[in-house]
Amino acid sequence: VQPIDPLIVITYHMLMLCRKNKALLGLFAVLCCACHSNHCTHFIDLQGGVQALGWPTDVVEVQTVVLDEMPPFLEGEPPFQFQVGRSADGQVLFHRFETFQNSFIFNDQQTIVGAITSDCMGHVIGKASARYYIKSKEGDPQVLEQGIALEETHANEDGTIFECSSSIDAQTGFKIKETMKKGAKQQHYYALWPTLPPPMARNN
Repeated sequence: VQPIDPLIVITYHMLMLCRKNKALLGLFAVLCCACHSNHCTHFIDLQGGVQALGWPTDVVEVQTVVLDEMPPFLEGEPPFQFQVGRSADGQVLFHRFETFQNSFIFNDQQTIVGAITSDCMGHVIGKASARYYIKSKEGDPQVLEQGIALEETHANEDGTIFECSSSIDAQTGFKIKETMKKGAKQQHYYALWPTLPPPMARNN
């Protein structure tokens, strides 16, 4: 007789526990979406549940996105494919790549203020904090440019291995610059970031 996979038992009991609680069921759905290979049961240690990230508690929809252009800090040839997790109202909750996932952190105004990066075993391997700014375009003060500045920390089981400040193009979501680099980077975790709507023209 073949032994029962313990993951099946755990999944059954979790479904029984969560079936009457939509918030818990939504969280369990997020974790199950990460089970794509090698019995990978979660991408991130959600200490405190979805509230720890400020996520909405509605069910997540996972969409596959295909880019015809490679982000500047990533190697390879287009098309480039990754997955985006969204809430029911369209808010981006996570970006999932082949070997890691960026789960975005929200403040009380539901603005993304950072990200936690984890591998498919749930080990936290990076974090980033985000700052948003708007400035006048050089040479044309009537045109506003929007940008995103990140402070990145990459880690492994021994601790921090790389830190840098980076700039994100707010309209494409592509990383365009790294400064203040310290250490050796193993992967580009934050080459892509959720985009922002175009800024409004400045009124006189």
